Amino acid sequence: SKWATNASGSKTSTYEFLPDLILAAGGEVYEVVLRKGQTLFIPSGWMHAVFTPEDSLVFGGNFVHRHSLEMQLIIYRLERQMKVGMDFRFPNYQKLMWFCAWDFLEECNRLRRRNGNIFFDDRVTDQLKLQIICKTYSPHILKGYKALAKELERWS
Repeated sequence: SKWATNASGSKTSTYEFLPDLILAAGGEVYEVVLRKGQTLFIPSGWMHAVFTPEDSLVFGGNFVHRHSLEMQLIIYRLERQMKVGMDFRFPNYQKLMWFCAWDFLEECNRLRRRNGNIFFDDRVTDQLKLQIICKTYSPHILKGYKALAKELERWS
């Protein structure tokens, strides 16, 4: 049971079992055994390894969603800093983040229309506009969009 990693970015991969590396560094490892028909969702940012002791048909994937934007951006930066191979990274991630920002702006436009263009009314205080936005989005989603805006600015 070996874990393939390409952290060096080189064409030749080194093979080490990820849990062994974590344990050697003093970390904790948890083992989950899935049986036929079971599903496991792993939260954003959780390091994991997959070992299949026998031939199996396994469906896996990465999901980008606004509930973990900040963590997903952190992971993206870490993967670039560590020179993780493209085969192990989310494809077209930057492009997807631009679409994510565009979608948020479209949502803001819908919010603006539902509130009768209140956002462009000089008589309405910024505090009231902020209250409308905060009622619409939870604090962690707004924090994620703020992190996304900063990252997009870096990429520009």
